[in-house]
Amino acid sequence: MKAHRYSHGASTTPDGDVIITGRFNEDGGLSSTTVFRVSDGRWEDTGELVEGRFDHRSVSLDDGRTLVVGGRAGSNVLASSEIYSPSRDAWQTTGELPVPTTEHSATHMKDGKVLVAGGWNDDKISNASYLFDPVDGKWRSVERTLRKRRGHSALALADGRVRITGGWDGSGFLETAEIYDPAKNHWNKIGPMSAARFNHISLVLKDGRILVSRGVTEDGVIADCAEAETESGSGAEEDATDAESPVEDVAVA
Repeated sequence: MKAHRYSHGASTTPDGDVIITGRFNEDGGLSSTTVFRVSDGRWEDTGELVEGRFDHRSVSLDDGRTLVVGGRAGSNVLASSEIYSPSRDAWQTTGELPVPTTEHSATHMKDGKVLVAGGWNDDKISNASYLFDPVDGKWRSVERTLRKRRGHSALALADGRVRITGGWDGSGFLETAEIYDPAKNHWNKIGPMSAARFNHISLVLKDGRILVSRGVTEDGVIADCAEAETESGSGAEEDATDAESPVEDVAVA
């Protein structure tokens, strides 16, 4: 890359290229973006974000465009979203989240929509969830997660559901996991991870299992272990009415 970056966003386009958006600097988030062209192995600068940001989330859409949502600009947490059009090499604003958020998850779903879950705004950790429809550029509230969390990991499953694991709820790191079913607009509790994790990653393996790796543990160290699970975790799904009750956003002390 042509510039050092951290706290930036990254996503893979449908044609296999990788687009990098924003980054942190002392003046706030930078608006620069760059694309790695897989075909010839080079980096290419692209149009600048409308609003510089970091700690945001970046998701590639089915039509080749890229969505960025939330994050920070200096000390401000953002509700704004932008979409990049490669044909015009330009970013433009789209619908805003109902509330500013950072350290959330943003997941491209099988039906082309994007699910944002959890996050925080420096005052509250959230269990709110929203769906973005690229057709009309609007966000809509959906059922809240069972646990408020930030710094968690989210993964789209082959059957159209979304699985989230871990994170932090304001009082401790989480080992809990949930699955969202868009057909029912419903979150179900599933079996927990073997250890609590924060800012970890999760991937689908070739055999269909889920790999959860790295992240920060309760001891404040980088986890050096990984675990592979079935899509539904180590236990069967439980209906939300029999699991943990949904909670509202709560203030962080």
